[in-house]
Amino acid sequence: MSSRAADTLTGDILPAEGGDLIIHPVNHATFVMGWNDKVIYVDPVGGGQTVRRIARPGLILLTHTHGDHLSVETLQSVIGEKTILLAPPSVAGQLPEKLRGQTIVLTNGESKSVNGIGIEAVPMYNTTPERAQYHPKGGGTAYVVTWAAGASM
Repeated sequence: MSSRAADTLTGDILPAEGGDLIIHPVNHATFVMGWNDKVIYVDPVGGGQTVRRIARPGLILLTHTHGDHLSVETLQSVIGEKTILLAPPSVAGQLPEKLRGQTIVLTNGESKSVNGIGIEAVPMYNTTPERAQYHPKGGGTAYVVTWAAGASM
């Protein structure tokens, strides 16, 4: 991780191949993962000020269209020129043209290597009956991220 990111990310530290993975909670569904010099945002919402002290992401993972997970305004304030977004088709369809130009659409069941990081899209859903109405299986996407030494962003 860059020294700026290393100085600002706190949270759970998990040993991973090639260096520790830091999972930094931000709010509700928004969190940041840092590994070596890589910074990945997941569902950034709340405006750019919510992550203002954290390095810009090389990768942003978007899960679904609910407003507490998808904020175009926040994306526009945190995205860098070389940032790549990963999104399911339903999310990609709601992004403005400029953001769509930086988006890789990944449907559930698909896998990609993005800058040396393995990403597998899997169905996202709630498991408790009282919450299933909010996130039915396949209504959004979760991601399995595979870190590998030597990956570059």
